[in-house]
Amino acid sequence: MKYLEIRDFKRAEDTLLTLESEYESMARRMRLMIDVERLFFLLIQDADIRGIKTYYKNIKKDMKKNKSSPSVLRTLFAYEKIIHKDNKKANLFQKRLLVMLHTTPIKQEVQLNIDLINWLEEQVINMA
Repeated sequence: MKYLEIRDFKRAEDTLLTLESEYESMARRMRLMIDVERLFFLLIQDADIRGIKTYYKNIKKDMKKNKSSPSVLRTLFAYEKIIHKDNKKANLFQKRLLVMLHTTPIKQEVQLNIDLINWLEEQVINMA
């Protein structure tokens, strides 16, 4: 998360790769968080759309069960905005994060994900 905060996506992905090497021995929740971040990186790196959709399909069910996670909401926002170009759906995820900012004790994590959404809209979506 600290690398995401400073937008050092290379180091964030390197850290993710290290975590992925221990993937099978991790708790299910941790594996989901790794999957969510991997999907986010695929989205911002303009990976193959079919590959992104397949990856999403494999983790969709678990993501939908964990919509109270700021990272999941951020990644769902990115997926809807980039893959489906669905602003309405994407904005629902963004609004949930904004509400969480005022209702959760993990304000820093929520704010980071809001900041990443703002970065995403400025850097990735507007450039497409």
